Amino acid sequence: MDTIGVGSGAVQADGSSRVEPTFPVDEAARAVLLMAGMPPSASVGSLVITAAGMPFIGRG
Repeated sequence: MDTIGVGSGAVQADGSSRVEPTFPVDEAARAVLLMAGMPPSASVGSLVITAAGMPFIGRG
């Protein structure tokens, strides 16, 4: 599902359609590698990665 919000856009809270910002997958991979390299004493409960400029973070 690498095309959500790409092309014609995604429906926004106000009912309009807008193409939402994206980011390269390697930037998300860097965050995963950072977590994988943490010491065993560290725990990451969750990680939310969104493109800068997203209108509603975590709206699902």
